[in-house]
Amino acid sequence: MITRSIPYQDPVLLYEALRSKNSILLESQKNGNNSYIALNPYQLFKSKGNTITITKNNKTTKKKGNPVEELKKLISKHQVKRKQSQPLFYQGAIGYLGYDLVHHFEKLPRTAKDDLKLPDCYFIFPRDIIHFDHKKKTAKIITKDKQRADTIQKKIANHQPSPESQPKKPKLKSNFTKIKYEQAIKKCKKYIEEGDSFQIKISQRFETEIKEDPFEIYKRLKTINPSPYAAFLELENFQVISNSPEHLVKVQNNQVETRPIGGTYPRTNNKTNNQQLLKQFKQDKKEQQEHNMLIDLERNDLGRVCKYGSIKVNEHKTIEHYSHLYHLVTNIQGKLQKNKDVFNTIQTMFPGGTITGCPKIRTMEIIDEIEPVTRNLYTGSIGFINFSNEMDFNIIIRTLIIKNNKGYIQVGGGIVADSNPKKEYQETLDKAKAIIEAL
Repeated sequence: MITRSIPYQDPVLLYEALRSKNSILLESQKNGNNSYIALNPYQLFKSKGNTITITKNNKTTKKKGNPVEELKKLISKHQVKRKQSQPLFYQGAIGYLGYDLVHHFEKLPRTAKDDLKLPDCYFIFPRDIIHFDHKKKTAKIITKDKQRADTIQKKIANHQPSPESQPKKPKLKSNFTKIKYEQAIKKCKKYIEEGDSFQIKISQRFETEIKEDPFEIYKRLKTINPSPYAAFLELENFQVISNSPEHLVKVQNNQVETRPIGGTYPRTNNKTNNQQLLKQFKQDKKEQQEHNMLIDLERNDLGRVCKYGSIKVNEHKTIEHYSHLYHLVTNIQGKLQKNKDVFNTIQTMFPGGTITGCPKIRTMEIIDEIEPVTRNLYTGSIGFINFSNEMDFNIIIRTLIIKNNKGYIQVGGGIVADSNPKKEYQETLDKAKAIIEAL
């Protein structure tokens, strides 16, 4: 491998110079040390249902099977030990796992309409990676080809940043009316009263017309609301703009880590008002109890792949501040069992319990019944798997998907026994605010 240092600068500026079809930018914009640009894939891996499509050297093959198992076979061909001097993502597969992959892990109904028809998962195997270490303020090209490294440097040197575009106020329509969304919440509460679930995460999806370059929207969103697990995916016929605050799971040096969010309060531009909101948030029994339940759920999920006695909570109920919201967050760690790998961990942790509810399987059945369209990418995960049994994935929330000049934003909240339907509806609007502002 060739590792070449280049001048450290904003990853957005470099990606703008290098952006092409099937390229990906992952950014740690808040409390994070590493960002990545992935370019020039030698292999693409996609799936829809049980049909898997693999493209390599311009040759496409299709097969039937479980996409997670097939992805494991591809990655297992390249197992190498990562050097500690190398970044976590140095070679491997980078892309997304859509929510609907859950049908390969659990037997669930499929009654919701699949109107977007996006791949269930989509990964590129890049030839070239740029790694940014924000702590050390370094940027490096990682490649096997000196000529490609030269080309990348030339493109960066010759790039002129594009002028800022002037957005117009978007016209949004939801797949729920306000009344129907509140009725859906009442239906969830009835399931909870009957003992089917303790908490159900229900969402609505907004649609709007998009006439400008999607990357301009990402650039504005980054400025408005920096987030720790942001991403821009330029894929074959659609784009993904993700500004997620939530982590699903990371495996590094056999250490497994998850960071669930459970609990949300609005944040305003008024300092005095925010101090009052924070006080209320800390004293809100519903938010605290909801968070405790999610900690237990995630600890149990980790317990299926981690060594007995190794699971610990190393950061408990921290309140994180974002542009329009406050979130209650806990960090949980464990040690991976010797006979388990990243794919066992994905099957155990995916999708995150914080965006389905508890218990997971029964709650996902209720979600399928109540939500009118399939979730596609929403509440799936964006991230990477390297060739050394390591990975890092976010949860796809606060995300805009763009296809055929239409943008889709999906937002939801956790319904419990004492949820107020009007307040829950408002919470979904609060969660969409930053993306709507960027639009």
